[in-house]
Amino acid sequence: MDPASHLPLHPRNHLILVALAEHPLHGYGLLDRLPEMSDGRVSVGPATLYRLLDRMAADGLLEEARGSGEQEGSGPPRTVYHPTALGRAVLRAETDRLDGLVRRVRSAGGGS
Repeated sequence: MDPASHLPLHPRNHLILVALAEHPLHGYGLLDRLPEMSDGRVSVGPATLYRLLDRMAADGLLEEARGSGEQEGSGPPRTVYHPTALGRAVLRAETDRLDGLVRRVRSAGGGS
């Protein structure tokens, strides 16, 4: 599937892909990571996050795996998420798209 067909990504979905490209996480790891990565601008509740993850997995952007995530050895295995090849391609395409927008704004004198 063409990555461009998934663009533009909602900022939350973009941030989820960025976080998971760094390393696989379970849902609660993402709940902690998203506000941290966005300086508090992006936070979601558990129900919303799991709906987003399910939708992104159905769209072929994420895969689920059983594992312990960040909490190795602490309790039962959790479902961890990681981007698929399509998810990584969509992440690159969205990052390039946003980069192009920023360059246009800056060249038009709208930013430093």
